Amino acid sequence: MTEQQADAVALAARIVADHAAARPFPGYAPEAGANLDLAYAVQDRVVAAFRAAGRGAPAGWKIGLTSASMQAFCNLDHPLAGVILDGGVAHSPARLSRGAYGRLGLECEICLRTARDLPPQAGPLAHAAAEELVASVAPAFELIDDRAASYDGLDAFSIIADNGWNAGIVLGEELAAWPDLAACTGRLAIDGTMIDQGAGADVLGHPLAALSWLAAHLGSRGETLPAGSLVMTGSMVRTQFAEAGRHYTFQLTAHDGRSMGGVELQVED
Repeated sequence: MTEQQADAVALAARIVADHAAARPFPGYAPEAGANLDLAYAVQDRVVAAFRAAGRGAPAGWKIGLTSASMQAFCNLDHPLAGVILDGGVAHSPARLSRGAYGRLGLECEICLRTARDLPPQAGPLAHAAAEELVASVAPAFELIDDRAASYDGLDAFSIIADNGWNAGIVLGEELAAWPDLAACTGRLAIDGTMIDQGAGADVLGHPLAALSWLAAHLGSRGETLPAGSLVMTGSMVRTQFAEAGRHYTFQLTAHDGRSMGGVELQVED
């Protein structure tokens, strides 16, 4: 076992133990020598432990840090990825317990489902190739559990190692045909009152750019993106920390005003 492999095993065990004990997120970056290859090696082991604990098989990927401001905040110049396990995939309308999470954040996203296997790529997909790869799109909430992390000095290594903070998704109805995703509008409402909105173009310029980046990321690791994979492309609005007793909806609208559906979540104690 190499030194990096030993470091990955030890750090993954610490993260899994912190989850089991419901400890607040402390940050995990080593004082020296931190690199994203190590972070993803840790993530691999954390995900394997979650799977062994009964959280299900991989259902797809979440893409995070899809805005320039969040990348700069974490001293990174590209997005990050985490694994979605199928035990955490819920369908709208959904009901979840706030108490099941350390601190539950909701991110309002466009979810893509892939139509076929994509073998390892040498680089990002061209826009047309990314579009051809998509079988359906849907409005969705990503469930983020940051375990009450402090955002002062937050680093990408720690988020990646902790599987991108992904705690599941809530999936709306999937559309087999869709308009320009960059031009669509997403609106978040709480108890029927709209509180924030964004555009598809707010996600890396186009949500398909997240899929393009993921293809290159997986290709650099020699990994295939399987058919039927869910790809959460990044939040169109600011993360909303969920409160018990609240009803959350996220609606997508095409550039011409046509509805693209929505996703609903009732948060309980």
